[in-house]
Amino acid sequence: SAAPQQSQIAGMSDEQLFAGELDPAAGKLGADRTLRKRQQLRSVASHVLPLLEPGSRVVEFGAGCGHLSLLLASLRPDCLFTLVEVKPYTSNIAAGRGA
Repeated sequence: SAAPQQSQIAGMSDEQLFAGELDPAAGKLGADRTLRKRQQLRSVASHVLPLLEPGSRVVEFGAGCGHLSLLLASLRPDCLFTLVEVKPYTSNIAAGRGA
């Protein structure tokens, strides 16, 4: 199947888009913060996806717990994502989520 594009993710439910560890709620965020984080991720992903070509390499600086790059990597497994984070605590969380 074709890679998800902006319009395709717009039609995906939160349960479809944020399955398992991809869900910000898995990080034990409160309900309001989880909703805002999902909205932020959906918005950014909808703008980034059309820019990705097969085999694209993406570097996310200040990746935190990896929410954005891990979501994009799940949608575009044909691309390579590198997460850069200086805080050991959050980089360890991202590494655990991406395992």
